[in-house]
Amino acid sequence: MGAPARHLEVRPARLPECAEIAALAKELLPEAWTEAQLSSEIALPEGRVWVARGAGTLAGLLVARRELDELHVLLMAVTPEARGHGIGTRLIETLLAGERGLVRAHLEVRESSRGAQSFYASLGFEVAGRRPRHYSGGEAAVLMSREVGCTVRSDRPRG
Repeated sequence: MGAPARHLEVRPARLPECAEIAALAKELLPEAWTEAQLSSEIALPEGRVWVARGAGTLAGLLVARRELDELHVLLMAVTPEARGHGIGTRLIETLLAGERGLVRAHLEVRESSRGAQSFYASLGFEVAGRRPRHYSGGEAAVLMSREVGCTVRSDRPRG
C-alpha cells in the first residue's frame, strides 16, 4: 500500500468492518480492541471509529470518544507499508475538522514510543503530563493535548 494519502477514503467505520478493524488493531497494537468493543463504540453517540482505505485495503484506523467539547483519541494505527504517506495525519485532521464545537483533543502514548510522540507533536499535540504504570507491563503513558477550536468569550457585562 504505497499510495499517498490523497488516494485514500477516510471515513467513519461501519459495523460490518469491525472484525477487519479488530484484526488489524490486534496485529499493530499491543493493547487492541475486540470486534465487540469496536461495535459497541460505533453504537455510542459519543463514539468515533474511523478508517482509512486505499484500493479497498484497510490502511489505518482511529478510535476516539467525544465528551462535551473535548475528544479523547483512544487508538490509532497505520499499517507499516502505508506509513509515511500522511495517512495518520488525514485520519486525525479529518476527524477533528468534522467535530463542531470541539475545543481540545487528548491522547496517551507509550513513553517508549518516541516516534508516536514526535508524530503527534507535529500535529500540534503538546505533552500535558505523565501517567506512571498506565500500560500492562508497567510502562508509563505520556499525556498529550492540543487545542482544536476556540471558545467565544465576551468581556461585555451581561444585562
